[in-house]
Amino acid sequence: MMRANEQKSSFKKKNIFLIKLNQILLFIRRKISGLILNLSAKRKFSKTTEVKSLYFNLEAFKEAKKTCFFSHYSKEGEVSDHVEHYLNSLKDCGFTIAFCSTSPQLSAGALSLLQKKCDLILLRENVGLDFGSWASCFRMIEKSFPDYMNQCPGLLWANDSVIGPLYPLPPIFKKMEMGQFDYWSLTENHYPSTHLQSYFLYFQNNLIKSPFFREFVTGIKDFYDRKRVIVNYEIGLSQLLSQRKWKRGVAFPYNEIFALEPDRVPRNQYPYADPTLFFWDLLIEKLHFPFLKRSVVRFNPQGVLRYNEPQKLIDQVMSDKEGRFVLTD
Repeated sequence: MMRANEQKSSFKKKNIFLIKLNQILLFIRRKISGLILNLSAKRKFSKTTEVKSLYFNLEAFKEAKKTCFFSHYSKEGEVSDHVEHYLNSLKDCGFTIAFCSTSPQLSAGALSLLQKKCDLILLRENVGLDFGSWASCFRMIEKSFPDYMNQCPGLLWANDSVIGPLYPLPPIFKKMEMGQFDYWSLTENHYPSTHLQSYFLYFQNNLIKSPFFREFVTGIKDFYDRKRVIVNYEIGLSQLLSQRKWKRGVAFPYNEIFALEPDRVPRNQYPYADPTLFFWDLLIEKLHFPFLKRSVVRFNPQGVLRYNEPQKLIDQVMSDKEGRFVLTD
């Protein structure tokens, strides 16, 4: 009996040691990541990014409707089925769409399709990532219509890094409007610090017409380095808005997602694991999350595809809906 107690005590001490060791390793990893991000922040940016306007229906932006700035890239210069489906869904939600592509070019077929769905189509140099594209949309519209931000009731920043929507978007907008948030996103990430994920980021009129928002957007630089963009703009914007006490919202809070299956996240990665990767299938099945990250399909990060088959799940979710599509990447 005494030996059994000694073994239990030894096991408990070993577990405590491993937990503390993981905490120390996580702390070191975060410090190293911070140093890397700070070093990357010293790299240069493009001062002369080329931006071409391929189509511009200015009158559409004077109608005081919600606007979406949509960031796109395709090395073939095409618009995939899932992007077309996404644009259709945004139009159905009442959005006027400004589309900015960093593709080498857009095919004649892609341009023809986009002109039926978008009121601004830009083609720009592939630098600055999504934030560079969103800033280009803003500058192009404001140049011709200076009162645009004061009149626009809501602005969505979106991109083609997700596949969907797999479920209707209106219920999400209705839910978040009830919360009276100044800005909100679908999900949040806590690595390397808490921020709203920018693949779907919505701003209310009271924020977008503020001097702060205009200063932030017009100050966006086209950095060559991806980490610099993330630090200054995706993470940086959340921090700046929080410091200024703007009210933020998250449609699918991290704790709610994590509670679906806590064991999926290794102890040393909680709460820094990206919820759209580790819980991609449960988000869709259990919480009716409207998107699947393309990176899940393309790169299978940390083997997350072992949980389910993306095409099978999409077919199941969209079996009774129009706009089904086949995954190509």
